[in-house]
Amino acid sequence: MKIKVKLTLGTTLLFILIILMGSAGIYFIHDLAADSGEIIKDNYASLEHCRDMQKALNNLQGLNDLLRREKSASTISGIKKSIADQQKKFEQALQKQEGNVTESGEKDVTENLKEAYNYYSMFYSSDMDEIELQKRFSNVHERITDVFNINMEAMNRKNTKAMQTGKKAIWYVSFIAVAAFIVSFTLLLNFPGYIADPLIEITRKIKEIANRNYNQTISYPGRKDELGELSLAFNTMSLRLQDYEKSNIADLRTEKNRIDSIVRNLNEGIILFDSGMNIKVFNPVAEELISLKASEVVEQYAPDVAVHNDLFRELIKDIGKEGKHLNSKPLRITLGNEENFFQKDVYKIHIEDPDTQKASIAGYILTLKNITEYKKLDLAKTNFIAVVSHELKTPISSMKLSLKLLEDTRIGELNEEQLNLVKTVKGEVERMSKITAELLDISQVETGNIRLTIDEVNPSDIVKISENVLKTHIDEKKIRLLNTIPENLMKVKADLEKTVWVMTNLLANAIRYTPENGLITVSIASHKDNLEFSVQDTGTGIDPKNKERIFQRFVQVEGKKSKEGVGLGLAISKEFIQEQGGRIWVESELGIGSKFIFTLPLA
Repeated sequence: MKIKVKLTLGTTLLFILIILMGSAGIYFIHDLAADSGEIIKDNYASLEHCRDMQKALNNLQGLNDLLRREKSASTISGIKKSIADQQKKFEQALQKQEGNVTESGEKDVTENLKEAYNYYSMFYSSDMDEIELQKRFSNVHERITDVFNINMEAMNRKNTKAMQTGKKAIWYVSFIAVAAFIVSFTLLLNFPGYIADPLIEITRKIKEIANRNYNQTISYPGRKDELGELSLAFNTMSLRLQDYEKSNIADLRTEKNRIDSIVRNLNEGIILFDSGMNIKVFNPVAEELISLKASEVVEQYAPDVAVHNDLFRELIKDIGKEGKHLNSKPLRITLGNEENFFQKDVYKIHIEDPDTQKASIAGYILTLKNITEYKKLDLAKTNFIAVVSHELKTPISSMKLSLKLLEDTRIGELNEEQLNLVKTVKGEVERMSKITAELLDISQVETGNIRLTIDEVNPSDIVKISENVLKTHIDEKKIRLLNTIPENLMKVKADLEKTVWVMTNLLANAIRYTPENGLITVSIASHKDNLEFSVQDTGTGIDPKNKERIFQRFVQVEGKKSKEGVGLGLAISKEFIQEQGGRIWVESELGIGSKFIFTLPLA
């Protein structure tokens, strides 16, 4: 029999028993209420009427005694009036009793009472002797007592009936309650275990399977219900999982061997860390470069290994730290007697939780790529640029001198067309001179020959010098320069000349891309460890895809190419700021403008 059928039968039986108990209770309560209602309606009302008549009769008898003794005419008149009132009360109570005759013999007794009262009241005001009046009074009193006794007997009889009904109700309801208790107690003892015990075992087996222990079976012989079907399906699933696990392990071993072979034969150094910075993979190239053996470091905690190896400590110092740039400058590593350059790159390994859909870091991959050949080519290119730029300085200086002589009126007057040509050539020579200077600067940066004179510098001096240099250009475009520099700023550690060059370059770019009558805002903000300089223009802004590229060499933003340079200004600015321990970046939105920001450490 199915569990669903058993549950249905058990709950139906309990439901029937509850209905029976409720129905019996309602039936007997209704009977008890009816019996009680009859007592109150039929008998208790008659007792009330008898009490009212008895009270009125006693008052009449007392008033009669007063009347016999009183001699004053005024007092006698008042007594008679009171007698009339009491007679009216008695007659009203008698009339109500006549309308509430409900018991056998009560009608005859009520009529006898009425006759006795009429006989009593007929001679009430006459001058009969006191003994006769007392006799008639006693007769009326006895008749009232007869009515009272009949109703009292009826009340006792009905009360006995109500008690019998209550006892019957107790027996019936108790019987049904005991039956319901037996059924529910039996279900309580047996049914939860009948269902829960198999479910508990199945849950335990499922947890074992979740822990990759697939050798689990469930057996419920003789059960033809849903749990029997569930156990059969579970056993089938367990067998399938065992087969899958065997196949999966074989595939994983094959794949692991393939990946190990690839990693071992790569010409790059590969180091794999888990999320706790334990070393998992250390390929032969990494062994050669770092002078560590994989057999000694695999499964070791990376910082513990770094204690005894300076190069390894340098490689892992920024891994796992928020806000750090994982990709670094090329590393110089000597192999044999030759200096080699390697690019270190660190990649985070993310895994996504299928339940929460949130990604978490599972580890890191550190790669060391040999870029020695590229570095040699880059050095050759840098040397070439330096030589060419240096050689160009002499002819450019000669051209400047020649142009100056041509403009001198002492050697002859030039016509307007000739003056325009000289002016054009002078602008191109100035442009070539600026490009040559930038190329010399970038060659110094690339060869590491930047000479910095670090001193304590007043931050407002940096801004003031740059503004004075570009004052003519600002006035020509009628640009409004808003300077928001707080007073009493702390000094910074910087090279004044190089920092002024950076600020001038940023201001010049802002002037170039801000329309006439536009606004440029220069501000300085103080932070815990540094000062933040910013230059904000109201130009067209920069496309988000170009924000990172604009600090690269020879890059000019599309649509903003200038005839005044070759895209080296921001690259040189970045190198100057980073060499001073600062950072430079840009915030921009298309159509609103750009804000270039750099930081310098406090003195």
